[in-house]
Amino acid sequence: MDNALMLTALRLESEVVMVVAVLYIVKEAGEIPLKSARTRPRFERRLMLAIREALRRNGLEGRIDISQGVLFVEAPEPAREVLKKVFGVHSVCEAISHRFSNIDDIATRAKEIYSNIVREKKFAVRVKRAGKHSFTSMDVARAVGSALLPYSAGVNLTNPEVVVRIEIRGDMAFYIINCVKGPGGLPVGTGGKGLALFSGGFDSTASSWLAAKRGVEVDFLHLYLGSIENSLRAVRIARRLGREWFSPHNPRIMLVDATPLTAWIKLFVRQDLRQVVLRVLMHEVAQSTAARYGYDAVITGEALGQASSQTLLNLRVVDTLVRNRRALVVRPVLCFDKEEVVELIRAIGLYEEVEKVKEVCRISEGPQATRAKASQVAVELGKIPDSIVKGAVEKAVFIDPPLDTSKVKEVLESFDRDVVIDKIGKDMIPVDARGRREFMEWHLPGAIHIEDVIRGEPPKEPLVVYCWHGTLSKGIAKALRMLGIEAFALSKPLSELRLEHGAGKGR
Repeated sequence: MDNALMLTALRLESEVVMVVAVLYIVKEAGEIPLKSARTRPRFERRLMLAIREALRRNGLEGRIDISQGVLFVEAPEPAREVLKKVFGVHSVCEAISHRFSNIDDIATRAKEIYSNIVREKKFAVRVKRAGKHSFTSMDVARAVGSALLPYSAGVNLTNPEVVVRIEIRGDMAFYIINCVKGPGGLPVGTGGKGLALFSGGFDSTASSWLAAKRGVEVDFLHLYLGSIENSLRAVRIARRLGREWFSPHNPRIMLVDATPLTAWIKLFVRQDLRQVVLRVLMHEVAQSTAARYGYDAVITGEALGQASSQTLLNLRVVDTLVRNRRALVVRPVLCFDKEEVVELIRAIGLYEEVEKVKEVCRISEGPQATRAKASQVAVELGKIPDSIVKGAVEKAVFIDPPLDTSKVKEVLESFDRDVVIDKIGKDMIPVDARGRREFMEWHLPGAIHIEDVIRGEPPKEPLVVYCWHGTLSKGIAKALRMLGIEAFALSKPLSELRLEHGAGKGR
């Protein structure tokens, strides 16, 4: 059980029984020592700040010192779980310190600590040493091994059951207990500022985490697509990411009402190119926001082949047609398999929450182009007024930390205020926003199809739009209002409407 020595056994065997604080030896990630003599101190100061802030967020206090790339943290025992989530940390080990006078003193103390732990087990001793001494690391390993041998089942240097680890620095010996691996990477705040297009799904969550791991201060840009419940889930995930992993950064989240944007695409864009057009416009919203607020990069969860709009050719079209590109586009999971992304989310402890986030940005039921031509997509983009993107950015709302879900819900509800209604009035005409085929199979009595509203002479009566889940209808109602048509969105999903009219749940 390499490095999994039980601290309980240690305390029973040593005089350190009543422990208020534990000494942790925190090794910085391997890239930090490779920095220049001028740069490395800045990274180490940022790492110390991240550790101090992470402890504070969890109600803990600690003393932090650093020497030759090793941080010594004295903090209560729960600190280990906090420290292993700080970017820039290679490993976290509990340790007992001892000021020694000679090599025999080191071996005697090792016997007191480890004798019961190696009992009847094959063991090996690993020693690291820094400073000037009259002995070598191998000398210490031999002395400690000899002291522990009578209690053990013998020495096995290649496949031991127990590894005894000792670090010697100057006149101090540190006896290592219970090592856990940190996330590595670089301290947050050393890699610039990034704005993540964040849905709260697997890919955007993984991408945000990976960007932060490279030292980027990540804030979130969330496009509201009509589902308040889904957006609140995304905010809760963003809050956990920030609190548990992004120390010392406290991320903000920007909320953008993208329902009019998706509605314009649904109403006016060729069906097989809708998803590519949507991706271009998402990037334009992100780029405009990044430029306005001074972000260095836009971070996305795009992965090759993950969806029709994410083929290599379609992503090239997207990058070609984004009109206001200023910030670097970073795609951390571009070459990840879906299984790899899911395993990463499991590893960082967010699977149960992320798994509940639903896909709500699909705006076309039919086949989508996987090899779209830039010229054709450009024609479809020309059907979307510039004011749609500009208005979305101008009306965006930033939520500062802590990300209060009640405040977020209030903002989201304000996006739909005066648009959503619960029932269709007698003087109102229902408008079906689904595909033409679904409309022909079944629709509400007296309903007309959305295409007939756009292509023909709009009725003078108020319109009430409905769709499968009650999300797309919100944006379409807003878009119709932009065309001067009095329109509302029905809050009920189609399944409930079908039951009310005796048609069964349907899809």
